[in-house]
Amino acid sequence: MDIYLIAPLPDFGNEALIADKVLNIDERYALLASAGITTVAALLEGDFNIRLCDEMIEDVDFDDPSDVVAISMNVSQASRGIAIAR
Repeated sequence: MDIYLIAPLPDFGNEALIADKVLNIDERYALLASAGITTVAALLEGDFNIRLCDEMIEDVDFDDPSDVVAISMNVSQASRGIAIAR
């Protein structure tokens, strides 16, 4: 079974992404990964193909052919999570 786990972009957008000029890293990255989707992925036992999407890092693939799509969100991600679900 293929499972696609999504962490929506929070209300503050991707403004929390940073680049590190000291280390010469020009690409923006997040300091904290979305713990919800990684926790769910770690708890799944069995023969699953799991794909993670943290919208802080990459766009949601609305054409993903997974059997199950799950959205893990907190309060700051609720409006975007509801929009994805629709």
